[in-house]
Amino acid sequence: MYLLKNALKNLSRNKGRNILIGLITLAIILAVSVSIVINTTVDSITKDYKSRFGAEVTLFLDTETAKQHTDIQYPTAQQQMEIAKSGLLQKTDYASTLSVALQDLEAIGGTMVGGSADLSGADDISPGARVKATSNPNISEDFANGSRSIAEGRAFKEPNECLISEELAKLNGLSVGDQITVTNTMKDALMPHTFTVCGIYRDNLPEENTGFNVPQLNRGNEILTDLDTALGMEMYGARGVLNATYFLKDPGMLEAFQREAAEKGLAPYYRATTDEDAYNKIVGPVEGISKIVTIFLVMVLIFGGVILLFLSVMAVRERGYEIGVLRAMGMKRGKVIVGMICESLMIALLCLTIGLALSTTLSQPIADTLLQDQTRIAEEQRQNSGTMELIPGAQEKNTISEISVRLTPQAIGQIGGLALVLVLISSSAGILYITRFEPMKILSERG
Repeated sequence: MYLLKNALKNLSRNKGRNILIGLITLAIILAVSVSIVINTTVDSITKDYKSRFGAEVTLFLDTETAKQHTDIQYPTAQQQMEIAKSGLLQKTDYASTLSVALQDLEAIGGTMVGGSADLSGADDISPGARVKATSNPNISEDFANGSRSIAEGRAFKEPNECLISEELAKLNGLSVGDQITVTNTMKDALMPHTFTVCGIYRDNLPEENTGFNVPQLNRGNEILTDLDTALGMEMYGARGVLNATYFLKDPGMLEAFQREAAEKGLAPYYRATTDEDAYNKIVGPVEGISKIVTIFLVMVLIFGGVILLFLSVMAVRERGYEIGVLRAMGMKRGKVIVGMICESLMIALLCLTIGLALSTTLSQPIADTLLQDQTRIAEEQRQNSGTMELIPGAQEKNTISEISVRLTPQAIGQIGGLALVLVLISSSAGILYITRFEPMKILSERG
């Protein structure tokens, strides 16, 4: 208790010097607080994004390597599913496409298919539609980015349910609850499959005039269903195609994923690549903020520590006689050291309280400004590189456009720890001064 009372008295006796030290300490703690609050928030956002979205990986054919092989084959469904078991992946989305013929229905831009007349002539029936299936709960990227929407009914939930387009429904007089049947395009193995229409979707993209009309390629002739239904269709084994889209936990795992995929049967002429442009557009700005804030934090700690150490040396020199008298009166060296640390702790505690209060107010506008700058820089780099989006605004829903800064217990702990380090730095000079000399030596230097 005596040491605390004496520390308080010493603070009041040397107001000018202690106010100067306090202001500098407050400035350092405030800068540190703002940096840590922003950094912990950015780290939380980045980790949350990576956990929810990951980094999309696609498999592409390396044409140079493919020239060395005579039999080029796309990865089978079994190979793709085996690769999907990798521990490096956040998730895997599957999509399936199957060309089919519409039985007793007219395709957009085509003619009615069905009946004996349609089964003569060529070996195969011309496909009039495509069954597109996905494991993605959002149905497809078209529904996620708004280029398609459900106009009537609902998305498929039960087996053998499907969505059809407004145009196809109007052309054939179909409505929610009706059934449609599709067949294989091979005449000798029709393998019919019946769907129940659970919903009708609207295509929000402008219609393109390509100069020729192929029903199979018309978006309005796409029948959408879930992956389990598609895999369960008898005709899928003959003509179905499965495509897996992998999502890495982190883009830096790409090389390890490539090696693991090769071990699981991926042909050497296929390569895995991530969509770095899309990933950097979304996560890049906040990661840029983290780098800026970290560099600023390190600089503040270095220069702030040097300034505090310099002020501590000057303060101890001024208090040399006082320290010598206390030591000559019999106060042990350890108590003098504890007293000086208590003074520094009191100053740091006051500055820490004020700094935390101010940091909650200043962090948000600073983070907003940094995010705007980083987003602008990222967009300029994307434009300079010539990268274009296939569907403008498709990634806007995932783009991190704002940061809600908050003071977390983790941030308070880090700030408190750094404040303690500052106390030790500011007290170190006095500790060294006291431990090096005896009382008479200190008093003689005063003389």
